[in-house]
Amino acid sequence: MRFERIGRTSGAFQESVSAEQIVEMGRRAFGTEVVSAVELGGGLYNYTYRSAWITRARATGPTSISRFCT
Repeated sequence: MRFERIGRTSGAFQESVSAEQIVEMGRRAFGTEVVSAVELGGGLYNYTYRSAWITRARATGPTSISRFCT
C-alpha cells in the first residue's frame, strides 16, 4: 500500500496513525483492501486521508448483457 503522512517532529501533539491501522480501518468500514492513503494537512485535531481502495465489481455474464442488446 502507498502510504504518505505529514512530517512531524517526534512527540508532536498530533501523531499519525500507522499504515496497518489504515488497512484495518478500510477492511472494517468497506470490506475491501486500501491501496493508497495520503494524509491531508490543515486540520487542528482530526486526521484526514485521501484514500483509494480496490472495488470488487460483480461480473455480468453474456445472458445478463443480452437482454439489453436488441
